[in-house]
Amino acid sequence: NLGIVYSDLKDYDKAKEMYEKAIEIDPKFASPWNNLGIVYSDLKDYDKAKEMYEKAIEIDPKFASPWDGLGDVYSDLKDYDKAKEMYEKAIEIDPKYAYSWHGLGYLHLTLGRFREAIPYLLKSIEIEPDISCYVNSGIAHYCIEEVEKGREFFEKGLSCAADSTGAHDQLDKVTALLGLEKKDEALALLKEISQKNLPAALLSEFFTDLQILAGAPRPPSGIKEFIAEARQILNYM
Repeated sequence: NLGIVYSDLKDYDKAKEMYEKAIEIDPKFASPWNNLGIVYSDLKDYDKAKEMYEKAIEIDPKFASPWDGLGDVYSDLKDYDKAKEMYEKAIEIDPKYAYSWHGLGYLHLTLGRFREAIPYLLKSIEIEPDISCYVNSGIAHYCIEEVEKGREFFEKGLSCAADSTGAHDQLDKVTALLGLEKKDEALALLKEISQKNLPAALLSEFFTDLQILAGAPRPPSGIKEFIAEARQILNYM
């Protein structure tokens, strides 16, 4: 549990220490191996992340989370066929594992398959409503010229995470605000977020989302200029 607390705080050195202590106590407990995989994935150390996830699967092949984690790793490495295989394996183990439905939706979104992405994202929302799924659904609808539908999803995302202060949710709020043409609010929130320790993997996903939204037939006004300013604010070039 301490490892999860430190992971949420992005204190990855301390998180690793806690997970490794848990493994020392019980090497056959799959969860800390999986959590180490998440840490290494956040740090973009994909070889190490795969090693940790595969160890968790070796201990407990029916544990959906490390299969999903491998899907995220392969997606980040642009091995999309392998990513799809891992997400589908996680869903086979647990059909209500929302993260993997979202993973499949996001995979289609990043490949420009916007209509194909929507059913997976909606399934994830059905199981476990989450701002990321709402925002990704909003982007997908924007990209098929269903702008008003996209804005509905952005509004729902903001409502879903109204009280959340987590970095991931706040970055999704920035994207939602941009989709709603609230550029000044988005910029103010981004400047607030910039004071946090943001992992590279999280920033990569944020800018991927913005670039996809910017490529929509009718993108939010000023989004390209916003992206350039955001890169400076977050020192992400």
